[in-house]
Amino acid sequence: MIDDIFLFIILYEAHSFTKVAETSNIQQSTVSKRIYKLEAALGHALIIRNGTNFKVTEFGDYIYNKFRHIPLFISTTLESYKNGFYSDSNDTITVSLPFILSYELLSPHIEKFMIFYPNVKLNILYEKDVPDFGVVDFAITRHNINHLGFTTKFFRREYAHLYCSNQYAQKYGVPLSTHDLNDRKFINLILDGEKHILPLKNGKTSQEFIPHFCNNLHIDNVMHSKQMGIHATEHLFGCWDFMCAKELAAGVVVPILPDWSIHTLDFYLIQKFNARNIDKIFINFISEHLGCHLMNGR
Repeated sequence: MIDDIFLFIILYEAHSFTKVAETSNIQQSTVSKRIYKLEAALGHALIIRNGTNFKVTEFGDYIYNKFRHIPLFISTTLESYKNGFYSDSNDTITVSLPFILSYELLSPHIEKFMIFYPNVKLNILYEKDVPDFGVVDFAITRHNINHLGFTTKFFRREYAHLYCSNQYAQKYGVPLSTHDLNDRKFINLILDGEKHILPLKNGKTSQEFIPHFCNNLHIDNVMHSKQMGIHATEHLFGCWDFMCAKELAAGVVVPILPDWSIHTLDFYLIQKFNARNIDKIFINFISEHLGCHLMNGR
């Protein structure tokens, strides 16, 4: 049963049977059967199925909140033992993290780390500029820079695509070609104080296309752009894929021309050459929740 509970935790966080099957390397039908088996053993429904989508029940929320810390507890405990480091450490970690990426993918899980390492003092600085490497122990940053005493490696690439709300799709239909984007209203982002129309780029062919949007709304914050976009009935919007994952799974937003991205952004891990064990453990924790595995025992 415990393995099936772990599987449910993964499903709860992924919001997708397909993603769970891919990441767990098992058939989607097997995932579904194991969740049914778990529900039968527990005597209550964990999810309410609606075609390929589902909604978590109140009991499902209860089970998730009661057991969600266990898989990470196991992995961090083993990692701590491997590195000769235990939870009674009273070290201080100071780290610089990217604001939006952390807000969506990491901040909801930080308490887990603090539960396992209650004596660690954790200072998180959310990046506004180049991290201060005189202060931080390591950084996840969009700046690919070399700093004396630190090593830099590629961490993660994020993609932004075009989306529209479900209401927009019902009203106007979903654009089916790049030229179908012309004259559509679009929530345009102001980047570095300037209005930009970024070219769309086809990930398969590398072809580029600049649509002639009807731009009458310009803002300088992607989080507000998303909030406007998911409620908009007249405008398309662009958004980082990780920010729209939940809304996409729930059918709130509709992807537009998924082969064409509007922007990419690379992130880098910059850490000291002689990283401490506690730094390695926290980096592994971050990597797990951002879908990366970087340390490889280093």
